[in-house]
Amino acid sequence: MTEPKYNHSLCWKIEKTGDKPSYIFGSVHQMNLDKIPLPLAKLEGLLSETKALCIEAELDEAEIDTTSQSLFGGSDKLHDVASLLGEKHYVRLLDILNSSATSKDIVPLLDNVLLSLVALMITVVQQQSSEFFSLDNVFEIEKHFTRLAKEQKYPIFTLETVAEQTEWLTAIPEAVTDDDVATLKKIIDAYDDPTTPDMYARYASEDLRLLRDEDMTAPMMVKRNEAMVNRLAALLCKQSLLVIIGAAHLAGETGVLEGIEKHGYMVTPYSWNNVV
Repeated sequence: MTEPKYNHSLCWKIEKTGDKPSYIFGSVHQMNLDKIPLPLAKLEGLLSETKALCIEAELDEAEIDTTSQSLFGGSDKLHDVASLLGEKHYVRLLDILNSSATSKDIVPLLDNVLLSLVALMITVVQQQSSEFFSLDNVFEIEKHFTRLAKEQKYPIFTLETVAEQTEWLTAIPEAVTDDDVATLKKIIDAYDDPTTPDMYARYASEDLRLLRDEDMTAPMMVKRNEAMVNRLAALLCKQSLLVIIGAAHLAGETGVLEGIEKHGYMVTPYSWNNVV
């Protein structure tokens, strides 16, 4: 995989002459702190310094229910997955989805959900099979810092709406294309490929290349990164921030760090030793 300009740190200092410094921390949205320890107290110190939090999106329970319903609640048959994939790939797909409590419930719904969602579920199952992840004591860092910010009455800003986050999953195409089917088959095959990145292992080593190159530069990822950079730049000129967003959005030519650099900010890795 290509080595990006900015890598090998989860936390970055963002500075511009005349502005107070801000900090960007790359997260994974669900993790186990016993598997991947984080210096939470020091990160909380950065929140106390900046006195403002910025996250990707803040979900409440009603929005989560609505989003889940839009993704999994459709009753109309969209396609015949078994026919589209053929026996070999369909059987392997069932094996993968049935292997995890996270995904087995969508097996009866396969013909009613988008192929992009099926592909996402395969990726989730694969990621959660890492030795650096456990469903026990799942920690969600955005929720933790949102709660802290609210307790301190710090302002909380978001870089995306829920609709923007799920746009690529909820947009129903006019018809399934050969490319759609080929992409799903490729993801099924990649599940057993030992060269497929272990997202949690890379995160534990502070390697921001959490996904395959083609996933990190996919059109929807590029679109989301660009929108986040523009909104973040508009916020940074007004106040100092602790920004917590998915680490997969940070690295690469189309990532948030190089994007914010183009707005005139100096981007440097931040050492936890600097935090009291």
